[in-house]
Amino acid sequence: MTFPPIDGPNGFFRASARVADIHVFFTQRMHALRRTIPRCALSLAAASVCSGVGMASPSSSHANTVPPISRTVLERHSIAGTDRETEVILVIYQPGVSAPPHHHASAGFNYVLEGTAETAYGGETPKRYQAGEVFMDQAKVPHTVFRNADPRHVLRFLIVADVRKNQPYTYLDLSR
Repeated sequence: MTFPPIDGPNGFFRASARVADIHVFFTQRMHALRRTIPRCALSLAAASVCSGVGMASPSSSHANTVPPISRTVLERHSIAGTDRETEVILVIYQPGVSAPPHHHASAGFNYVLEGTAETAYGGETPKRYQAGEVFMDQAKVPHTVFRNADPRHVLRFLIVADVRKNQPYTYLDLSR
């Protein structure tokens, strides 16, 4: 499946891509995923993969437990001639959940699909982003605030990032 308005070389967005075109791209991609993988299966797979825990059996007392933060790589493409790859990551934060202090190995585009994200780096004042908005993760700068700012609704967003092969995009800052 191709998306002519924004597909550039090696699967990257052209520099001239508009935010509206990127919104269409992500919306179409999510609709394509929903057609091929039932929504509940995608949610369960993301919860299982991102929590690092196997799926609970229906008889388990934890069968209805949802991880506070789930993360799954939807697509991964090698960048020819390099030790890098581009990842598309779906991240889900339950209502009111905050991330611990962390940093990112590289810059990444974040596209809010649903909900309200609140984010700040270093000593910045936190900024809020709503569904349909895009913001950029900063590379190697302490990500001091990231949370689902809504106490009642889930936050879902996509990250598109260029990372070293077999290396994580996010690192916890255990010293903070």
